[in-house]
Amino acid sequence: MKRKNIKIKRHKYNFYNKNKKKSKSRQALAIILTIVIAALLGVVGFGLGKPLIDYFSGNKTPDTSSSGWTPPVETSETADTSAPASTDVAETVETEEPIITDNGAFMLPDGSALNQTRLDHVISTAKAQGYTTVVITLKDDTGKFLYKSEIEDIKDSDAVTGTLTAKQICDTITAAGLTPQARISTLKDHTSTAEVSDIRFTTSDDWGWLDAAPDDGGRPWVSPFEPKTAEFMAEITAELAAAGFEKVILADMKFPPFREADEKYLSHLPIKNSEKRLEALWNVITACSTAANNGGAEVLLEMSAADMDAADRNATPAEAVGDKNKLKTVELLITLDAESIAGQAGANAFTSKMNGLYSGQGYSVLIGKSGYNAAEYDDIVSAFREAGISVFSE
Repeated sequence: MKRKNIKIKRHKYNFYNKNKKKSKSRQALAIILTIVIAALLGVVGFGLGKPLIDYFSGNKTPDTSSSGWTPPVETSETADTSAPASTDVAETVETEEPIITDNGAFMLPDGSALNQTRLDHVISTAKAQGYTTVVITLKDDTGKFLYKSEIEDIKDSDAVTGTLTAKQICDTITAAGLTPQARISTLKDHTSTAEVSDIRFTTSDDWGWLDAAPDDGGRPWVSPFEPKTAEFMAEITAELAAAGFEKVILADMKFPPFREADEKYLSHLPIKNSEKRLEALWNVITACSTAANNGGAEVLLEMSAADMDAADRNATPAEAVGDKNKLKTVELLITLDAESIAGQAGANAFTSKMNGLYSGQGYSVLIGKSGYNAAEYDDIVSAFREAGISVFSE
């Protein structure tokens, strides 16, 4: 039998080609993972790498309580690392100066003593600005008591709006290392007259006098002609001195602006007699001064430079300067502004003028900042201080 030859076709299949391609992909992935791991180990460093190595080698259990890598402190190549960082901080604090570096007094905003939180804030602000004395208004020009007064006639009345006693206010100021001074409005008082008898202006037929018609907002005033007025104002001054205030500033020590018709309604009072008016004003001022001195304090009589220069001082606090002998028994607090004092030359001129007109008179100045730029204000303050005049700021 003849055998038939069969030709076998050979195909060059490579059964490993696919697997080889996969192996190359795995190799590439392995290389990438190796690079990533190496980079992580480079960042993490010995702080994490060594515990893991020890762990897998069986040497010890990794400390999982550690927070891991802590970023190093960057230093410049030129930085001086010989001294600790805390030394540099301390030096910065020691050389830092307050905004205002004077020993003057600051007039706190109205209503500063209405509650403890507000009082603490304004005092800390004044102290941070370099002031050593603060003045706080405790009776405003409506007659409201901005502290909890214990004066019998008014302590339970609507005239009292403050929640802190005079002593609490004073103690808060002194605890901050500052000197406390108080300020009160005196005769311009439209509230106390409803609570305290025999201190207001009354008409000749015994009606309560007002500075205008009721429909026009007329208000009562405290009369210096009434003997009880001097007693009442002295009682307020004594209460503040006893609380520890070193000075009590008497503001609004003035008559109301009388109209022509008031000569008829107030015919029983010498409202046109300058000597009697002056005597009445000084009866109140002297009573307050005596009360303050008995409590270890003193009073300052507040008035403006503009009122002192006015041709007619009636109905202004400067009316009291009509008696220069009595004026020397108290210190003045003279308020100045940009209209009355211009620059350092203006301050020097004012000092010379006071020396000429009121020789030997003790006084301080209260300078309002409105109308001045910072340089002008500083020049004026410096001029007064060089002349030995105390400066109050607001």
